[in-house]
Amino acid sequence: MRRAAILVFAIVVAASLASGAAAQGSVRTERVRFDRHSSSKVVQGNVKGRDIVDYQFPVVAGQSLSVVMALAKGSSTSAYFNVTGPGAKTALFVGSTSGREFHATAPADGLYTVRVYLMGNAARQGKRARYSLEIAVLSKGGEDAVSGETGPTRYDASGSIQCSAGKPTLGPGDLFWQRQEDNWWVGVDGKEFYFIPDAALLGG
Repeated sequence: MRRAAILVFAIVVAASLASGAAAQGSVRTERVRFDRHSSSKVVQGNVKGRDIVDYQFPVVAGQSLSVVMALAKGSSTSAYFNVTGPGAKTALFVGSTSGREFHATAPADGLYTVRVYLMGNAARQGKRARYSLEIAVLSKGGEDAVSGETGPTRYDASGSIQCSAGKPTLGPGDLFWQRQEDNWWVGVDGKEFYFIPDAALLGG
């Protein structure tokens, strides 16, 4: 009898834990990568119940950031998104009170998060929404953002490059270059020589 009671108790506890985990939902994170020479990206997804989807991408302070959400036919109208800046404890934008369009200037460098979720009863009842997000990042002055694949948009590193010289050249001279492991040797007219590590060119 005692063993049966313990077994029943264990089953009830396990069921409660499973129910709590289901009620809490899951968080899925996706990294947004802009296509080369493109300032915007459209991502599509779906969210159900208490599940959450986070979309993350880097932004430089001063860039213009916009996010517009569209819901597919038949989706719950309780789907919204929030926008949070790097290291911030409060959201820059709360969709459930401000709608499905966000436009602002990024206040800081770092990784920004667009969080998609369902509100209130729709989340508790396990409703579902299919959506698309148009995410756009424009450089200062409204120019297209530089793709993450083309290198950083801000440089703050510095260093020194080894060089040696004979008599200064008075004008354009013959150039030669040669690879040596992870470095470049560059010479000008046989009188000026520069030793340039890849790290100085590419960062490292």
